[in-house]
Amino acid sequence: MPSSSFSNRCRASCYRDPREVVERATALTSELGTLIEPGIETLVALARRGLAEESEWTYVCKDGSRFAAVVLTTALRDAAGHFTGVVESVRDITDKRRAEQALRESEERYRALYANIPSMYFTIDPTGTVLSVNAFGASQLGYTEGELVGGSVLRIIPRDQQAEAIAHLAECVAHPSDVFSWESRRVRKDGSLLDVKETARAVPDQQGGLIVLVVCEDITERHLLQQQLFMAQKMEAVGRLAGGVAHDFNNLLTAIRGFAELHLAEHSPGDPGREDVLEIERAAERAAQLTQRLLAFSRRADVHPVALDLAEVAGDAVALLRRLVGEDIDVLLDSSTDVLCVLADRLQIDQVLLNLAANARDAMPAGGALHLAVKPAILTKTFVRAHPGSQIGRHVLLEVSDTGVGMDEATQAHLFEPFFTTKPPGEGTGLGLASVYGIVKQAGGYIDVESRPGGGSVFRVYLPALDGATPEAPAKAATANTRTDATETILLVEDEPAVRIFAQRVLEDHGYRVLAFGDPGVALDAGISDPGAFDALVTDVVMPTMSGPTLAERIAAIRPDLPVLFMSGHGGNVLPAGAPPPLAKPFSAGDLADAVGALFARSCKPPP
Repeated sequence: MPSSSFSNRCRASCYRDPREVVERATALTSELGTLIEPGIETLVALARRGLAEESEWTYVCKDGSRFAAVVLTTALRDAAGHFTGVVESVRDITDKRRAEQALRESEERYRALYANIPSMYFTIDPTGTVLSVNAFGASQLGYTEGELVGGSVLRIIPRDQQAEAIAHLAECVAHPSDVFSWESRRVRKDGSLLDVKETARAVPDQQGGLIVLVVCEDITERHLLQQQLFMAQKMEAVGRLAGGVAHDFNNLLTAIRGFAELHLAEHSPGDPGREDVLEIERAAERAAQLTQRLLAFSRRADVHPVALDLAEVAGDAVALLRRLVGEDIDVLLDSSTDVLCVLADRLQIDQVLLNLAANARDAMPAGGALHLAVKPAILTKTFVRAHPGSQIGRHVLLEVSDTGVGMDEATQAHLFEPFFTTKPPGEGTGLGLASVYGIVKQAGGYIDVESRPGGGSVFRVYLPALDGATPEAPAKAATANTRTDATETILLVEDEPAVRIFAQRVLEDHGYRVLAFGDPGVALDAGISDPGAFDALVTDVVMPTMSGPTLAERIAAIRPDLPVLFMSGHGGNVLPAGAPPPLAKPFSAGDLADAVGALFARSCKPPP
């Protein structure tokens, strides 16, 4: 800025002649710079008319800077009213104008933030009247700002939470400046609900009263994800429990079925006791089917996955499904020709179709339609984020829908849990959908259900697609390897006494010599002390002190060529990679004899 008597940019002057005003304006222009607004001409006109007027001028100084000034020009008159001069006052208002501009910019930023912040922002008075709401918040609730402002905040709060909301408001007002936070719900204009997290604080208003500032964050999706994660964790825990129960049941059923089979041989046809033994076998078989479903749910069933064309599998199953659901239910199939193969067990996929069809049949007591569809699907990040447990990528979708009675949310929340059923006692085990869930999970897939009371149900099974794979032909059944003239010695290790006694008796009946142990540690010591005393190891997989695979590994250190047969009530997925498939419990006497016979048939070492 130039150094002059006008450096403070504030001066008042008095002129007797209007021409002096023009001269002074010219001098001021020379001293301070160029007068931009309102211009010298305006000043001259004002002086000539003798008017008193305040106006704003803008000066450009010699260094190029600018400043704003307020100029007050007042005409002087004598007692007769004649013009006698002019009083001029110049005051610098640059800082004031800068402050006003900064305030305007600040207000604009605040309005933009208030209107566009991705949260619901309310101000309400102590009575619950909405004083303001941002545009985003109003739109989230399906309203305009004008529809909410001036009304009660209770309009957007569910009835069962209104008393609690009033109490929260009173607490905020009673403790000004304290910040409160809680979770609640909001009601949209269409009646749907939002889960929100509220943060509220009471602050003074311009009149000295209080207003309450409330920020609501939509956490509906977060709650949904938490519920789905909790359900997945619960299902995983129940699956582990089911797998353990199935293992124990399979041990018991092996002994029950086995001894019943041995006892049956002692009763000829027509013997009154024979039918009793057969009934024991039938009951054990039904129990074995239940434990197999438990294993499927816990994802521990012994499976043999191959490349499958789901469209072909579904097409082959249609005739069977029609017989299953009855004549009053139409079975329709809609399959795409461009679906990829999936890696799954054919028998288990058939079981999925049968269980879903049976579930649909029970939901349509008066008849209806069962629709099957097989088509390609791509699961995106958005889908996976909303459906924990699913995987991004190309899938094949197997969709099974019905026109039945449907289900409410409470039923759907427990749908895949074992032993959960809506059927009357004695009409269902509650394991059908549980086994479907386990099969899908074991195949690396995802299952979802959509239903509402009276609106039918849709089950969607997503299985990962195999790029470039072609369907594999069904495997041929293995031939029996039962031997009745065996001379080998078997090292038998089984911690369940009944199973051990049964297995030992079967093997001895077929000519084998058996060294039986219930403790794997003792069996290992016996093997180390006399490595040549046995020709094969037959061992349970899961035992308290040492697992079967660990025992086999340690014995292999001294007998690397020793044939090994694992027995398991859990399934093949508990064995190390590369291990031969186990003999699944419960097994019959013939199953055990065949498995041991095959063991020696595939061994490179001839029996002694």
